[in-house]
Amino acid sequence: MPRKRRLSEQVVVIAGGSYGLGRAIAREAARRGAKVALGARTRGALDGALADIEAEGAEGLVVETDVAERKQVERLVARAVERFGRIDTYVANAMVTVYAEAHRLEDEELRRVFDVNFFGAVYGYWTALPYLRESGGTFVQIASALSYRGIPLQAAYCATKAALRTFFESARVELRKERAGVDVCVI
Repeated sequence: MPRKRRLSEQVVVIAGGSYGLGRAIAREAARRGAKVALGARTRGALDGALADIEAEGAEGLVVETDVAERKQVERLVARAVERFGRIDTYVANAMVTVYAEAHRLEDEELRRVFDVNFFGAVYGYWTALPYLRESGGTFVQIASALSYRGIPLQAAYCATKAALRTFFESARVELRKERAGVDVCVI
């Protein structure tokens, strides 16, 4: 089983890496010497995040990615592996929300929140897992305290985060039992 690499030696893929927390994670990983691949929907924001990575003296790659589309997540991972040779850490950070009372959510709104927040992370896990097995890597799910408690106007978001928490708790136990050498972190 491969040893865990120091961050300065890692290839880090971040889905949802162009704004906010994802961009901050990308910048810090780059500052510590990691090679960073980012996926997000907005080209201009991706270009800005790439400039941040390069300003830290690190190598970066950006791929326009809507994580709700499995093939686009597969393309992000494939491009990262093509460019850097492996993946050591995959960070599932992409998210959307809809502010609405639970009984007023439209089908399409609820489905989009699940497609991005839940399925986008699951697609990342399924796609990155073979590479993480090879590298002895880590899958990181950016979660929320709202995975434990619902709040007004956030039923869709809270539901996806709760589903993710239990999905990845299951995955963690399965990989541990298998002795796969892959860590699953829900933060």
